[in-house]
Amino acid sequence: MIKPIPDFIENANIAYESGDFLLAEDLYKEVLDISPNNIEVLLKLSFLYITSGKYDSAIPLLTNAINLEPNNPYSYYNLGYAYQQQKELHLAINYYTAAISLKPDFSLAMNNLGVSYQHLGDIRNANKHFKKAIENNSNCFDAYFNYAQSHKFSDEDNQIIKILEGKSNLPSISKQDKVKIHFTLGKAYDDLGSFKFAFDNYKQGNSFKNHGFNIKNYSHYIDKIIDVFDNDLIRTLKLNRQEEQNFIFVVGMPRSGSTLIEQIISCHPRVHSAGEIGFIGEIVDEVSDLLNSTESYPSCLSNAQSSVLEDISNKVLTLTKTQCDFAEYIIDKSPVNFLHIGLIKILFPNSIVIHTQRNPIATCLSCYFQNFETQHQYSYDLRTLGQFYTQYQRLMNHWKKLFTNNIIDIKYEDLVLNQEEKTRELILDCGLEWFDDYLSFYRSKNIISTASKWQTRQPIYHSSVNKHQNYLEFLEDLIHELDMLNK
Repeated sequence: MIKPIPDFIENANIAYESGDFLLAEDLYKEVLDISPNNIEVLLKLSFLYITSGKYDSAIPLLTNAINLEPNNPYSYYNLGYAYQQQKELHLAINYYTAAISLKPDFSLAMNNLGVSYQHLGDIRNANKHFKKAIENNSNCFDAYFNYAQSHKFSDEDNQIIKILEGKSNLPSISKQDKVKIHFTLGKAYDDLGSFKFAFDNYKQGNSFKNHGFNIKNYSHYIDKIIDVFDNDLIRTLKLNRQEEQNFIFVVGMPRSGSTLIEQIISCHPRVHSAGEIGFIGEIVDEVSDLLNSTESYPSCLSNAQSSVLEDISNKVLTLTKTQCDFAEYIIDKSPVNFLHIGLIKILFPNSIVIHTQRNPIATCLSCYFQNFETQHQYSYDLRTLGQFYTQYQRLMNHWKKLFTNNIIDIKYEDLVLNQEEKTRELILDCGLEWFDDYLSFYRSKNIISTASKWQTRQPIYHSSVNKHQNYLEFLEDLIHELDMLNK
């Protein structure tokens, strides 16, 4: 006898609430096998898919839910969110707009509508919707934060600053929202030239985050990479192949100019930027299993077989083709790939690696002022940030010795101060022909989802080069750690 549908739903709900998402998914799917138009389960399963990042699976369920119940604004919102995560931003805009038409005070939809416009470079429309979200809900702190990322504050914004200052100490405000409040205030005071107030707010915002980064473990990991990747390993394992696609990897510390470089190069008609696609990082997580090794990465490479590495290389190519099969050159702009240059050069020996560099203090301060989430926990504390930078520089020195003349270094300050000269050098080093469009990269229609989405929509400006000078008096811990680089 088939169990009644309410029992399946109740059991699925219990599984979901307890964190057993696989069981919940199976039970919801069993309901839909029996009753494919069960609106409650369509919405619950689609939400489960969204929270677990399975946007392809959520979209048809939400489309069906909208057909069955066309006046539910949350279905349109969730469908818009799913499309936004897949960078189908025009579709996201359509569904967010539909959600707002059904629920005119839907501040979350207004905020996400603004983010979609922001990623497309339509800053005017983005800011309009952020302000609408704030007007409808003075506690929509995402909207304040996103507005700050694409707006230069002036004295006319005093009311926003007063509202946020008043809310910053309220016990009813969560830690996550206090982070957004203080990072917004930090940006506002920085724009206004009140550097002590700016730094105090950034410091307060970082203090509310989970400081879980273990710099000793990270240093040991760098030791292992340097120990494993030597000339013998590279010579033994490097694949002898002509890649079907030409990879351009842009690596370095976050906030060192990687998005700017990406935008410039992707102006070439045969180049497509896939953004921070992360396929190399995924392979690193899997490579030990793929090699059937009992050793973890990178030690597992010591006994690797070329045939297996060939399969791994093909796997990355296949993953890439699902996103950008049409392009001759593919940019992977994942700064953290500086950890994996050795593996990249084994799997794709003809790939281009561009290393972006910027003044160390400026780089670290920009990281500290950026509201990074858990993947950059080292950036929440200035001393740890300086120690992380030291490890990054140590590894890059190793790669440069190992791959002499195979890593293109480009300094952010040189590019800003000598745009055309340094751009021509970069394009020549990449083996690409010159187009004047490189110099007006900010007019590109590329989707930008990184923290630099506003800056790279502007012509190159010089004010960012020496911005860190305004904060030197507050950076004793950071400067002490960076000074260790020279000892």
